[in-house]
Amino acid sequence: MAVVLAGAWGKAEYEQNRTALIEGYQAVRPLAQAELSALPLMMAARAASLILWAVETSRNSWVTGQWQRLQEYMAIR
Repeated sequence: MAVVLAGAWGKAEYEQNRTALIEGYQAVRPLAQAELSALPLMMAARAASLILWAVETSRNSWVTGQWQRLQEYMAIR
């Protein structure tokens, strides 16, 4: 779920899509509050893994955007 939410971050429909994703998921498997609270940290972990991959493979402007996302995810907490 964090991978999907991280990919949608910053888009105009993010909040609406986040709500729909979580509600749909919970219709099948309810999430504990601790799991919901962990989503921003998991999104940050996703961004960090992508940054490390990009740094390893090449130097490009994409890394700057991912770094900004990582900082935004961490600010959610």
